[in-house]
Amino acid sequence: MLENDMIDHFLNDLSTEKIDKQYLQSNGWDKVDREELARYFVALRKHFNAMKKVIQFLSGSMILLQSSYTAKEEIYRSVSFAKNLLSETKEAILHISIPKPLLQHYHEMCKSMVCIERAYAELQLEERIYYLQEAEIKKLLIHVKYANNYLKKASSFQMGLEMIDLNSGCGCTH
Repeated sequence: MLENDMIDHFLNDLSTEKIDKQYLQSNGWDKVDREELARYFVALRKHFNAMKKVIQFLSGSMILLQSSYTAKEEIYRSVSFAKNLLSETKEAILHISIPKPLLQHYHEMCKSMVCIERAYAELQLEERIYYLQEAEIKKLLIHVKYANNYLKKASSFQMGLEMIDLNSGCGCTH
């Protein structure tokens, strides 16, 4: 579906009250112009889904690392893919127009990205993935859990930002 079609669909959901007015009011979003609100959530959806993938790939990689999985190349590809996707998402999200009442929502999304960036930086994740010790894997898990929790705060089923469970499976290529 093209972006303009998605915005039209979103606006239709707002006008037919498929998106609950009380939900909008409880978040302080009812004061935002409907088209501006639609544009924000349509633009953010792609990046929100990318962050879910990053978290899934890292979560899956940890599961494989802890299970003594022998195909380390798959783990490396998964970690490398997640890092590239994170970089692309970070760059793209900077160009989203954010209505003022949605700044807190946007910041939760950004906090999720920062958690994952810290994991890569602190653990030199991509370079040391094969050599992580148990304590470092636990530290990575903490970063991933925090990132997932921040992303959950930004999730909104009604706005098309559905969340995943960390235990939903491995994001690796098998």
